[in-house]
Amino acid sequence: MADISSMNGVAAGSISTINGVAKASCATLHGLDMPASGASLWCISAVDGGIATAAASDLNAWTAYVSANTDGNSDYEYIAYGKDGSGDPLWVVVGEDNDLEIRYSSDPTNTSGWSDINPESTNNKEMYGVAWGNNVWIAVGEDGELWRSTAGTTGWSLIDLSGVTGWDSSTDIEDVKSDGAGKWMFGQGSEVFLSTNDGVDWARVVDLGDASHINDSGYSVRAVVYTDSRWSVLAQKASNVRVYHAAASDTSTWAAGTIDGSAATGVAIAASSARHMAAGDGTVIIVSAKNCSRSTDGGQDWTKNTNALNRLDSRNVATDGNGNWVVVYDSGRVSISTDDGQNWAEQTGVQDGGSNTNLRFPTGGSNIMNLTGVATDVYLPV
Repeated sequence: MADISSMNGVAAGSISTINGVAKASCATLHGLDMPASGASLWCISAVDGGIATAAASDLNAWTAYVSANTDGNSDYEYIAYGKDGSGDPLWVVVGEDNDLEIRYSSDPTNTSGWSDINPESTNNKEMYGVAWGNNVWIAVGEDGELWRSTAGTTGWSLIDLSGVTGWDSSTDIEDVKSDGAGKWMFGQGSEVFLSTNDGVDWARVVDLGDASHINDSGYSVRAVVYTDSRWSVLAQKASNVRVYHAAASDTSTWAAGTIDGSAATGVAIAASSARHMAAGDGTVIIVSAKNCSRSTDGGQDWTKNTNALNRLDSRNVATDGNGNWVVVYDSGRVSISTDDGQNWAEQTGVQDGGSNTNLRFPTGGSNIMNLTGVATDVYLPV
């Protein structure tokens, strides 16, 4: 069952009561699930099988471990939260291991609670993104592959995209997102694709490289978000970073994101290292190097703060939709914001009581400190 993202133009995270009844006491509305009032657990995925968790009540106290059965050799880098086939909470991690590319757990605080899936049998392609929405899981990755499951724990099927105009079997897909009500979007190269039936069928909606948009070749869509009834995509080429957005009601019409109300001509909205962005309650954030690029209108207009973050190697970002954000870094560090991304503070808790603020894993490979994915236990979009 889909979750409500907004009502009468008000984001779900901002709704406190409905007809005098507290939102927390409303299970459904017109057959749609009411979203959770807030996060209780955050989870970080890292290269070489690293996992870290923290209660939402204390994001300075992370517990880190190497996931059982990975032996420190599996790069499970991207994480999402959703539901299994029975409607119970589920965390899914995908990565670039070329074997057992999907892991799942109902409780990431349990170090032995992860199970593996290799749905690709003989293909052994890497996976770069995963998301849940409207009781469907979708994972994307190498050579344009897209996998779909209604359970997350089983039943992953490769979707045949060979007949979709613009799709390329040799170009990677790096991200995918849902509107929570049956529509999904991903980018491949400069092209953007949409499904209106929960990822079963797809069609190209725009080629951002054409004369009416970027008017250039070589751009690649790195990230996609949905919030406040608007889609936004991040496209990157060398040192150039662009953001394009479209209203959910008309995904055939795309506009370039602006910077502080002015055209972003000659100015990158984010640093060239930008690969990930997240969205919640109308706010969209891109992290890159020490930069935090922030939009409060669903990705239309941006403010770029070049020294907002605490470290130079930011990697990924996530939000609970209630103004709380977490950024993870290649150096094993974590920054948090509790004011919707305006100010950031580096976490101070240390897993083993040492003197550094890194998340210190007890064992693992050479890149164990590289934190690559982060999520929290709220159902997206928010």
